[in-house]
Amino acid sequence: MVHIGTESEYLRLTRQDAETVLAELEVSGLSATRPVVQAFAAGVTEVSTFLDSLERDWRGWEGERAWTSLEDDLTMQARHTHGHVQLRVTLRCHRADWGNDGWRATADLTIDPGEQLSRIAADARSEFSA
Repeated sequence: MVHIGTESEYLRLTRQDAETVLAELEVSGLSATRPVVQAFAAGVTEVSTFLDSLERDWRGWEGERAWTSLEDDLTMQARHTHGHVQLRVTLRCHRADWGNDGWRATADLTIDPGEQLSRIAADARSEFSA
């Protein structure tokens, strides 16, 4: 399991199988859960690669870095501002119904770029290694 954030406000990612991650977003009364499919050769290891890139550049980077799942169910956008990593997380559930676009939940998480980010990246490598 990869826990990003605090005890009460977080994104939790748990590997279900080689292609699926269960994403749980919990922030200030908002709770959203969605299975996220990330198929093809890289599978769910792309999540680990994204988090590794943030850890590697923990001192900062220009602009925004983003990762989006195969079916656009989970998006993570990261900025390094004010000495922290600001992570905007969006979970989506697409619906095929006429006139029903499903739902979208977006929340911002603040991550310490030192020990906290290193732990998150290490947990992701462990959870999502091939």
